[in-house]
Amino acid sequence: MIEDVLFAAIWVLLPIFWHLLLRVADISLLRVTIPSFLLIGIYVFQYIGFPILFFGLDDYRASFVQDKSVMWMVFFYSSITITLLIVGFITAKRCFGPICDWHKFSPHSHTSENFLDLQRLIVLLLFIVSSLVLFRYVEIIGLGNIALLSVLEFVNSEFTSEQLRSEMGNAFSGNYHWYKLFMRDLMVVTLYSSFAMYLLKPRFGNLLLFAMIFVVTSFSMLAAIEKGPFMGQLIGLFLIYVFLRKSGYIRVKYVVMGVPVLFLVMGISFWLFTGAQDVIDGMQRTFSRMFTGQMQGLYHYLEIFPESISFLYGTTFPNPGGLLPYTPFRLTVEVMSIVTPQDAARGVVGSMPTFFWGEMYANFGFLGVIIPPFFVGFLLYWFNLFIMRLPMTPILVAFLVWVILHFIELSTTGLSTFIIDFYLLLLLTIVMTLLFISSRGIVRLKRIREH
Repeated sequence: MIEDVLFAAIWVLLPIFWHLLLRVADISLLRVTIPSFLLIGIYVFQYIGFPILFFGLDDYRASFVQDKSVMWMVFFYSSITITLLIVGFITAKRCFGPICDWHKFSPHSHTSENFLDLQRLIVLLLFIVSSLVLFRYVEIIGLGNIALLSVLEFVNSEFTSEQLRSEMGNAFSGNYHWYKLFMRDLMVVTLYSSFAMYLLKPRFGNLLLFAMIFVVTSFSMLAAIEKGPFMGQLIGLFLIYVFLRKSGYIRVKYVVMGVPVLFLVMGISFWLFTGAQDVIDGMQRTFSRMFTGQMQGLYHYLEIFPESISFLYGTTFPNPGGLLPYTPFRLTVEVMSIVTPQDAARGVVGSMPTFFWGEMYANFGFLGVIIPPFFVGFLLYWFNLFIMRLPMTPILVAFLVWVILHFIELSTTGLSTFIIDFYLLLLLTIVMTLLFISSRGIVRLKRIREH
């Protein structure tokens, strides 16, 4: 009884402490930045659900999570990670200045008709290229093996939806990362750009371009019946609106109205795609998946390492071109196969990603938990400032929103994905090239305000 009360008290008090630290860093959770949204992602996916797992309030999760001593360790490591992240933000603020005060954020500085026409042409060309890659991907998979079409009964397939989803992602035989770059990441940047242009110039042509890109992008996000990417797409559109119409600040009323809508959309998705009995059951599954699904992985990581598998000492990190003498260990896939061997036996290649400290723990133990968070916080703060110094064109606003949602994934996936950040580097190269083209070869960084 005393243990339970102590756990609940610490769980309530820690966010108050973190809020005080965030005030030192001049970061508001209602101001759209990379640090603020990463913390929101961590709160949602890795903190709110602690009492649910600790007290066994979710029957499904309780069948896996039964040892409270392991949950105490998960809680301890997550709390350390969040604290050190914020310390990284504070240190970066002292080095570089406040994240939102370097210049007045004004995405309307490049809104001449000729400039928007050029941006519109660039966006259309990028969309065409991305669509061709999507078409080629569908051609390789086969129209009859698209999970979305199978679930909606537009095609008949001999495989289950789980197997189709696996074949379209984890078990895809080609270089899936190249397809994903174009048919998801680059395509969603064109979607955000077209929406930004419509908000700046609300004309029928801009609306038509946005609507066309929205339909194709939605299919791309939902083709493998993954709910997360589509929800990220909708959230990204909302953030574009916040940047262009609300100066980057989220009003509390939007949160109050938006959260039930998101739960409803996710409930419908679970009902249509994953066998939920009805929308209410789908919303309950959404609640479980959102607040405890990612946290469950941390519990298993602490169970498995090093008791069942020795610490990996960096072998989950990428090995470009096989230059180093090891084959990367597929951590999330291996953990999932240990936790749910029945799925592996059916040929379903599952995955169990979780908070980034989980992977670092699997590699280096306690040192992997306490060393990376500070540097992650410091570098993310600096990168946000770098982007905010670039000319705020529709494409750059779209890229900034993509980056914000990209780094939210640190709350639900391993750090090794970001060590050689393939998607970020290529998209940054593309965006900088487009800025050079649209700015006639000159990209001027905004000056840092003196402190």
